[in-house]
Amino acid sequence: MSHAREVVDLLKKDGRAWCDDCLSMQLAISPRQQVNSICNNLVRQEEFRRQRGVCAVCGRSKIVNITQTGSPKPRVAPERDPALDPIHEDITPQEFEERVRRYLTRTYETHFSKKTLNIGEGKVHEFDLVSEDDSIIVECKSYNWTKSGNYPSGKVATLKEAIFYFGLVSAACKILVMHRRPFPGKEPLVDAFYRRSRGLLGDVELWDYFAGIMPEEDCVRVIHPGQIDAQRRT
Repeated sequence: MSHAREVVDLLKKDGRAWCDDCLSMQLAISPRQQVNSICNNLVRQEEFRRQRGVCAVCGRSKIVNITQTGSPKPRVAPERDPALDPIHEDITPQEFEERVRRYLTRTYETHFSKKTLNIGEGKVHEFDLVSEDDSIIVECKSYNWTKSGNYPSGKVATLKEAIFYFGLVSAACKILVMHRRPFPGKEPLVDAFYRRSRGLLGDVELWDYFAGIMPEEDCVRVIHPGQIDAQRRT
């Protein structure tokens, strides 16, 4: 039996989300890169999908593989609905960025900090948070509707500018994080932004970030899984 068939049979029979490492170990496929190649090919067949989530085997937040009918756990996998939890919205943009930094460090088990990267033609840009190996680049935005309840065109222009800068760098993962801040009678700004501007995102992940009362309660809703879209375009 081919390795590809072994991967297909396991994912279909198990029905849960598996990361490449756990598939490699379970099926004794070496090197691990073979599993990565197999799973990327399966995505093109539209019978499987790859997305960032929690591996059902090792419990770590990674890129996982699952059938289209499977039900992977969300990135944080809280038992509660985060939309119903108390939200800490009265924090400064600096405090929000620090909360995101701590969340990223817990999730990806690496250090994040501000970093200036080359964006081509001798120019540079400082990104809010970048992993130690430059593979994950993040911009954090704590925006809301205007005081009168209008769409904040000026702030949205800054969001689009962030997406533009993402397009000038090479990284395995690019994440635009928007702070969930309620507004009476309005949908979350992140949803309105996604509906109007999703065509600009490309391979940029868009996160709806719930800042809990305590940092340990923070969690995210991945609205646009950019990495999947990028793989499907290859």
